[in-house]
Amino acid sequence: MKPRGLLLLAAALGVIFLAAAFSIYRQREAQRLPPGFVFASGRLEAEVVTVATRIPGRVKEIHFTEGKEVKKGDLLAQIEAEELKARRARALAGLQEAQARLQMARATLEKAQVAYEQALRDQRRYRELHRRGVISQKEFERVELLFQTRRADLRLAREGLKAAQKGVSQAKAALQEVEALLDYSQIKAPITGAIIRKLTNVGEMLSAGGPLCLMADLDQLYLKAYVPEREIGLLALGQEARVYVDAFPKRGFPARVGYIARKAEFTPKEVQTRAERVKMVYAVKLYLQENPGHILTPGMPADALIRISPEAPWPKRLPR
Repeated sequence: MKPRGLLLLAAALGVIFLAAAFSIYRQREAQRLPPGFVFASGRLEAEVVTVATRIPGRVKEIHFTEGKEVKKGDLLAQIEAEELKARRARALAGLQEAQARLQMARATLEKAQVAYEQALRDQRRYRELHRRGVISQKEFERVELLFQTRRADLRLAREGLKAAQKGVSQAKAALQEVEALLDYSQIKAPITGAIIRKLTNVGEMLSAGGPLCLMADLDQLYLKAYVPEREIGLLALGQEARVYVDAFPKRGFPARVGYIARKAEFTPKEVQTRAERVKMVYAVKLYLQENPGHILTPGMPADALIRISPEAPWPKRLPR
């Protein structure tokens, strides 16, 4: 090839290189973080609730799978309760017996009350007759002794009624206790949310407090993000933010700053910050205001823009 041809080729290649470099520069300029924002990255998290059994026993049934969404009060699992059912039958029989004794005690008290009132009337009448000399001392003492006996019978009947009432109360308490244990054998969802981890299987023996699963409220997600030390002073509680995940790169989910750590920490290994040379960061929590269709789940890596200038317009997508 002639020198002139080589020169033209070199010039053409140079123009192409400059055009490509300028194009890359313009793209980077367009994607540079706009003023009025702070960048942060981290993972989506949720307040996790451990669902556990309150009584020991073998797991008889499981009605959930990982990822399933349930409502508060839904049945999640059943602990074997044959022994508790037998205890309930005995407690119910004990209550019925206590109620029968109470009925008898009331009837006894009613009779004792009638007998006492009659003896009291006789005692008053015979006392007057004795004062007037109509009856003998021996006759009056007989009536007085009968009155004392009836009064003692009435006192014993009242004490018997109190004992019977106490017995019924104790029997009811015993029945309520075993019914509560039976209710505890049905493990129900404490919140509305999703099962994020299964921790047991049918047939396993669990002690009281043994965990069955972990749950999270998908309507109460937050991004635990990390902000460089030099930018933490720009943040304030309540500031607006947008959260971005890889699955929806063009969609910013609205959030607000709800927590700012008071102490710096070293950058977590799993987090890629924007400035690689930054060693110290502050944890912040950005609480999402919505999670339509529960498309966001705990554990998702996410980035965020925190608006520190209220008048700054939101970018159409997350700058990279």
